[in-house]
Amino acid sequence: MIVPFLLMVGCVSTPAAGPRPAEAPGKKAPDPFAALQPGMTAEEVRSLVGEPKEIKPLKTASLKSEVWLYDRKIADLTRTADVGNAEVPVVNPYTGVASTTKDTIMNLRQENITVYETVEVLMIDGHFTALKRKQWSEQKYY
Repeated sequence: MIVPFLLMVGCVSTPAAGPRPAEAPGKKAPDPFAALQPGMTAEEVRSLVGEPKEIKPLKTASLKSEVWLYDRKIADLTRTADVGNAEVPVVNPYTGVASTTKDTIMNLRQENITVYETVEVLMIDGHFTALKRKQWSEQKYY
């Protein structure tokens, strides 16, 4: 009776101590918009951040106003690790009754997270005035 019990104890696994696998360092794109200063001319803005994807004119009474739209990928991150639980069969060594128990498992998979940004640059009378940012991400699992 002792031998089956020892074999059963040897099969039971416990969660590993310590942190979960860390997120891999990501690649971040440099931010050309950080160098923009209020009052810069349209030419200076274009030389720093390039041509906008789209230019939307704004209706104002006396000023020429536009919003320049830029889309860009700002980060590409990859990480692996996903800890989960699984039902595993066990047999009680004393009674011989079969049942299941939850056991911690590592369900390793690769996750790719890409972060995008839309930047709206406000130009008034041909000069940079302000900007607004919107970010979103896409996740893919492999």
